[in-house]
Amino acid sequence: MKKITEYSQGDDNKKLRKILGQFATGVAIVTTFGQDEKPCGITINSLTSVSLDPPLLLFCLSKSSGTLNAFKANSYFAINILDGEQKSISKDFARPNFDKFSNVDWDISQHKCPILYGNIATIECKKTNEFDGGDHIIILGEIINASGHESHDPLIYHNGAYKKIHI
Repeated sequence: MKKITEYSQGDDNKKLRKILGQFATGVAIVTTFGQDEKPCGITINSLTSVSLDPPLLLFCLSKSSGTLNAFKANSYFAINILDGEQKSISKDFARPNFDKFSNVDWDISQHKCPILYGNIATIECKKTNEFDGGDHIIILGEIINASGHESHDPLIYHNGAYKKIHI
């Protein structure tokens, strides 16, 4: 018999995190430039397509993130959707107080966003709005440029672990 985890409002959030972890998500790195004009980025798995007309997406960023001020200050950001072989890059960008761009090849886009090489898709956005989302900020952006590689396998995150799937 499979072990069942149950959560009720007010319970330990670890239970809720375990339950929510059953939803497999893609892994991406969102990037921008800091106020010091240095590139910054962070690993996310809270990326959602909102609308095709106009083309909108959103991601969520913890209010305690060291990159929050950069994303609040800048009008543009890039989403770098990771290839199944980019687990180490994802782990590096998830680390606080680490020179995240030292071990990755990257360039600057037309809209002055850091773009990582080797990913399966890149989406540049102009920020249109921010919303309070509890312990996170929800950032909404309009897609202004996008490119992707259909033949690559994505990196996913499920049940607290990275996985690569072949589609």
